[in-house]
Amino acid sequence: MDSNIQYKDVYVFVEQREGKIQSVGLELLGKACDLASSLKQIVVSLWLGKNIDHQCKYLIEAGADCVICIDHPELEHYITEPYTQAIAHVVQKYHPLILLIG
Repeated sequence: MDSNIQYKDVYVFVEQREGKIQSVGLELLGKACDLASSLKQIVVSLWLGKNIDHQCKYLIEAGADCVICIDHPELEHYITEPYTQAIAHVVQKYHPLILLIG
């Protein structure tokens, strides 16, 4: 582990099916808010899919402080490889302290 990397914030992967936010993601946002508050961090929603960027505002209203939206045709339906690559890219770039996945 690189000691120069600063791990911060509580990230939540919010699952979607056919462009609809799944309830487990909203439940995890609630838990993330509790964790982030006690750790003095922010909540970052990780939102993947196709033609979904219009729903970012709803994720903010549901508790996220910000949203990383990856809107790409390959993410329209859940397929392990593209989703894993997208999440891994975010983790490598931003170094979350905690990542919640339902």
